Amino acid sequence: MSNDKFIAHTRAWVDRAVIGLNLCPFAKAVQVKGQVRYIVCEATDTAGLLAALCDELDYLAKETLKKTF
Repeated sequence: MSNDKFIAHTRAWVDRAVIGLNLCPFAKAVQVKGQVRYIVCEATDTAGLLAALCDELDYLAKETLKKTF
């Protein structure tokens, strides 16, 4: 399955489960505005997963700073 299909399935799950079941009252607004970032991590071990997580946390911090200042 391609990365685009993984992301499409994940978005659909968020729409059905998280938003559809109202598990998070804030999810719908950011999903509709396209503010949720979806990526596919191709890591195969714990170190790779940790590196990907750190990369995403760094990205989030930088984006937050751009919007804050």
